[in-house]
Amino acid sequence: MRFTDALYKDKDDYELCEAINIFSMKIRCSDVGFPIHVYVEGTIAIEVIQGNYDGQITAHNASTQNELVLYDRELYGSFTGDGKGVIQLMRPVVSVSVNDILVIVAKTRDGTCERTISFTPRVNGGEEDDIPVGHDKLRDKVTWSIMDF
Repeated sequence: MRFTDALYKDKDDYELCEAINIFSMKIRCSDVGFPIHVYVEGTIAIEVIQGNYDGQITAHNASTQNELVLYDRELYGSFTGDGKGVIQLMRPVVSVSVNDILVIVAKTRDGTCERTISFTPRVNGGEEDDIPVGHDKLRDKVTWSIMDF
């Protein structure tokens, strides 16, 4: 790729061929301001692999403490882990800046145990980790993908 700050107004100033054509441009102004932040989509799946989970699961970015409720026992009831029990989340997809961290918090119903797990955003791929919450054990999976506008 090469940089140019010339504006081509005439179609004869460039030629398309059957090779790779690369278009480069310089952004001189932006209505969204600078810097332009890049976000990825995180698709969350949480499975009860041991116990009878009946708490609350929330998510937030490390840069903000505004929690998003993913699961609440008061709305769905308890969930028994049998190795196949993926919890139906209220909102399984979140957006996270690539410069931030996704934090998932699982709490027991009585509030005596609270566990936190963090995931670093990636442009693509996925990761998973197990998190013990009281007498229960949850498997948190996050699959990352670039946001499609």
